[in-house]
Amino acid sequence: MSKSKKPKGVILVSFEYPPRRLTKTSDVVFKLAQHLTKQKVKTHVITFDDWRSGTEVEKKIIVTRIPNHIPNNISSFSTIMNLKPAYQSAITSVLQKEQIDVIHFFNWQTLPLLIPWGSSLDAAKMYTASSVQLTRDASSSPLNDGIKKVELKSLKELDFILADSIDVMKFLHNDYEIDEKRVLLQPLIDINYSKNVYSIYQKMVEKAELEKEVKKGKK
Repeated sequence: MSKSKKPKGVILVSFEYPPRRLTKTSDVVFKLAQHLTKQKVKTHVITFDDWRSGTEVEKKIIVTRIPNHIPNNISSFSTIMNLKPAYQSAITSVLQKEQIDVIHFFNWQTLPLLIPWGSSLDAAKMYTASSVQLTRDASSSPLNDGIKKVELKSLKELDFILADSIDVMKFLHNDYEIDEKRVLLQPLIDINYSKNVYSIYQKMVEKAELEKEVKKGKK
């Protein structure tokens, strides 16, 4: 099989995207989306926004922004749980219309989308882990313990995880018991981040196609 196999379509699911910037992730997702379009990959970004809404094509990137219609949330966790149906609806809408080979999740706030939905998605699922609950707040509380449980269940649904740092990677291995083969160190600040991630997408597509061929051979 050709090593130059590329994905036809990719969805980047993020909690931030320019002009909304909370962390470095926002611009990383933007640059990755730009790189993908240059490789002629149909690229969707599905993201949260405080007040913008709707779908627009921005420099060949199809961006869907989901607003928060419930302003008085008791926590960031309740915010994402309230946004979950809209996120899932937007992703489903794309999947029904186009061939999507990879869905790449960013920010811990997007992880709840995978419960219990992840196993039903045919596209390869990847996550960039810039933190885990134990690095954000290791203290024990109903909220923190609940978020960790959600992270744990969600991470099990993923095909591959990119760790932003060695510390995060260690937590994924030791505390979340994620197989080392499913985790790769890939810092967000790496100047070759987009190029490296695109290469991983290619390998994921090749693996998926190989698995399909094997299943056909067993029939």
